[in-house]
Amino acid sequence: MSQHELSFEVLFQRAIKQWPAEIDLSVLDPLKESDAKRSLGRIADSLVEQWEGVLIQGIHSAIHIVLHRVIPSCVAIKTSYLRKEAVRTVFEQRLAKSRMSETLNWSEDDKKVAAAYFVANRTAGPSD
Repeated sequence: MSQHELSFEVLFQRAIKQWPAEIDLSVLDPLKESDAKRSLGRIADSLVEQWEGVLIQGIHSAIHIVLHRVIPSCVAIKTSYLRKEAVRTVFEQRLAKSRMSETLNWSEDDKKVAAAYFVANRTAGPSD
C-alpha cells in the first residue's frame, strides 16, 4: 500500500461512504436501547464482512463504536456529523492493541500493514 492509501483521511473517506447517510432509530423502541445497538451492529458487521484488510475493517469497527456511544440520545444519526478525530482515536487505540495481541491470529502481513499505517500517519500508536 502507498503512503496515500495508508492515510487516515483516505481510509476514513473510503469507509464512511459505505455507511448509510442517515440511520433512523426512531422506529425502534426507545426503552429498548439494545434493539438500536443490534441494528447498528448488523450494519457494521455487514460492512466489515465485505472488506478484507485490518485497516478498513478497523475503521468500520471504530465508526460503529463511535456511533454506538450516541444511540441513547438520538432518534437518527447522520454519519456526516461524525467527528473524524473520535473515530481516529478509537481506530488507532484498537489498532495498536490488536497488532500486539497474540490471540487475534493476525498474519505478519497484517502486523506490517498496521505498523506502516502508524509510520504513514507519523504516530507511533497510542499504546507504544
